[in-house]
Amino acid sequence: MERIKKIFLTKTIPDFLDKEFDMPYIKFVFNEETLKELSDSLIVEMQNNYNNYDKVDNKIYIKGLKSILYLWKNRLEYQNGSDDIFIHVNDSSSFFSYLQELIALYSKRSNSALMNPDNFIRSIWLRMGTTDIENVEIFLRRQIAFIKNESIIDEYKEFASLNDEDVLAYRINENKDWSETNKNIVFSIRRSRLNSSPGNFFDFDFLLTQKDYDFPAIYFGLVRENERNTCYLYGIHEVNHSIKYEEIKQFIQPVRKKLRNKYVSADFLIALSLFFDFLYKNGVTNVIVPTLQVFNYQFHENLSKFLKEQLNSFSDEEKNKMKNVYAKYIDRQDDISYSKTERLIYTIMELVDRYPTLSFSSYPFMESKNIHITITGEINLLSIYPKQKRNFL
Repeated sequence: MERIKKIFLTKTIPDFLDKEFDMPYIKFVFNEETLKELSDSLIVEMQNNYNNYDKVDNKIYIKGLKSILYLWKNRLEYQNGSDDIFIHVNDSSSFFSYLQELIALYSKRSNSALMNPDNFIRSIWLRMGTTDIENVEIFLRRQIAFIKNESIIDEYKEFASLNDEDVLAYRINENKDWSETNKNIVFSIRRSRLNSSPGNFFDFDFLLTQKDYDFPAIYFGLVRENERNTCYLYGIHEVNHSIKYEEIKQFIQPVRKKLRNKYVSADFLIALSLFFDFLYKNGVTNVIVPTLQVFNYQFHENLSKFLKEQLNSFSDEEKNKMKNVYAKYIDRQDDISYSKTERLIYTIMELVDRYPTLSFSSYPFMESKNIHITITGEINLLSIYPKQKRNFL
């Protein structure tokens, strides 16, 4: 039996069934021929292993057989018109081939220790939007492209001078859990250029001493689709442990006041404008924004429930130590969903309304399940950044 199919049957699906790691109950649908092949391959391998009793792990194969029954049940529900959300596998050969390639690419990454490669294919479904559900093979092919295209962007770069003191820079960060996207980008205003090697920039003690101003992180992936360089934009969030050097914050007030909007933070608008300019300079003029990650809400709902139960089992002293960490996730599923949908859409709509270099080629929730944005030039929002240093009382 191919290793990837064995992982899928004896690891991935059992984790869904047992709600391991707070995963939602995701339902795959295969055709009958594929289900018979999976069942036969599992039984043959189990029988072969019984010839060498030292290699037999009966629990693993029981999990595999339960997974086969689960898949048959999914197919029957799907055929009977169930309203549940199903991931219909159109081409099982491509499906498993893409999963195998994803594991291989993930294993080669410098930070792959963040998650066991075999577990990676359990969580990747949390990224799926509504159009991804309709064609899972295209979704997986896109995830492969996201990883392959990471190498074309420098991890750290100071790319523009604002005045004699301040420069614009960006850094590319690894997403810790990989459940949303692979990477995020953070733009910063730096009061002084980085004199040491870029590697030192990621040292936490070094960060605390820097006179920077960090804008929110933008979660994205790059791919070439339909003969166009395309960016998939998944979210924008405040950076944990971000630096907000007070003098730069005051220095940037004229820019921030210009962007006042009761629905949108000025820092979010600036961050996204810098990102669109960054894309345009790198030849990316097509942006797609999935309006919903289908399974993500349920995942955070499950995670909240689990952490709440865990926190209740702690002593009062332990609760006080952990409450700030847990507060980010407990009963936060609505806030997290808002951050990925409404807040992001409000920010995009404000920028499109203000700047003619951005335009919608499809409107939110009207012409497409995704938002499509065309970039025809730079916004240069920070062009009004003060050129002369001012003294603040």
